Amino acid sequence: MTQYILDTDHITLLQHSNPLILQRFETLHTSDVAITVINVEELIQGWFNAIRQASQPGQKQRLTWAYVGLRSAVKFLNDFLVLDFTRKNWFKASPLKARN
Repeated sequence: MTQYILDTDHITLLQHSNPLILQRFETLHTSDVAITVINVEELIQGWFNAIRQASQPGQKQRLTWAYVGLRSAVKFLNDFLVLDFTRKNWFKASPLKARN
């Protein structure tokens, strides 16, 4: 059962092997951790933006970096349980957003 849902910032820190995040993550069972399809969209969209920007003339190295980053992100995200975006979940999260 999922007990922790990572936000996009924590996923990014985990991808970059942040020592504090890694230390905490290693204490958890993988079955207790999930991400959302919204996290996936945000991370993949970031790489799509990098690819689009690097598609300008003279950016071959940066374009290669962006495609490697996209592939790496897909592989990394594939290791997580991805929670769907549903109407029911949206209504559960709305009161939490109102508090922030």
